[in-house]
Amino acid sequence: MNTVSTTITSAKSSDLVFTSKSNSLVTDSVLVSRYFGKRHDHVLRKIRELGCSNEFAERNFTLCHKNNDLQNGKLQPLYQMTKNGFIFLVMGFTGKRAAEIKERYIVAFDEMADQLNKKNRELPAPSQPLSYSTRVALTIENGHVVHSSPIPDDAFIVTKNRLCALLNEPSLFSIEEMAQLAQCSSQRLAEMAQAFARLN
Repeated sequence: MNTVSTTITSAKSSDLVFTSKSNSLVTDSVLVSRYFGKRHDHVLRKIRELGCSNEFAERNFTLCHKNNDLQNGKLQPLYQMTKNGFIFLVMGFTGKRAAEIKERYIVAFDEMADQLNKKNRELPAPSQPLSYSTRVALTIENGHVVHSSPIPDDAFIVTKNRLCALLNEPSLFSIEEMAQLAQCSSQRLAEMAQAFARLN
């Protein structure tokens, strides 16, 4: 396995740190092995043998898998890690080059956090003022909020599968609301039946 380190001087912050699916800033064990010039399996073993508490490990290290193109798409394990996880991992990496890489990574985490905070401050303003208890729906693209809007107190955000279960909740809807829902459903069913009859 290649253990030649990749130069970090020309790396952008976004080459080192990225936003995870849970919207946290992370790096991963593959990048760490590449920039520190270590075998990836050695970095994985070091992470597994860190000796930190389970709580710290759960907060700062996430086991993931990705396809390995060199092994016919076989899943390759890797760890995503937060800034704290990264610092804990590389504490024992010594030497001038390791110090340079650690410093560059810490700067990258800080720069990416600043960019994320700036984008969050630039959130589109909702169309009406928000109270302290307002529920808000956010549209997130590539880990960044691109739209926000308040959710009315009587609104539901529910999957189609869960809708029937909600309708069966005894105290959720009044008789009038249930009658209105039944009328709308019946009307829509009649329209669908007519459209189906025209096709046949």
